[in-house]
Amino acid sequence: MTALHLRRAAERNLDSLRAVVALFDPDGGYVTGAAKTVNLRLREETLKQKDPAITLHWEFDVDPGTYLVRLVVREQESKAISALNRTVKIL
Repeated sequence: MTALHLRRAAERNLDSLRAVVALFDPDGGYVTGAAKTVNLRLREETLKQKDPAITLHWEFDVDPGTYLVRLVVREQESKAISALNRTVKIL
């Protein structure tokens, strides 16, 4: 997602992100997943930062092995969807 479509209200910049993460086994089978909603209420100072970021944290209890992690984020204001896939190896 390159830019958020923020809505200005009460001296804040508002938006809501719905993030869904899922783990898949090497054969593409679903292992586990979770979802979070992040409600943004950003100040102007935050938006002026060079590289503002949002950090999300999930923990999954899985066996050692290789997994595909898929993260999908949907922005409420514009309805834009972005996805990221990464392979991870759990030792």
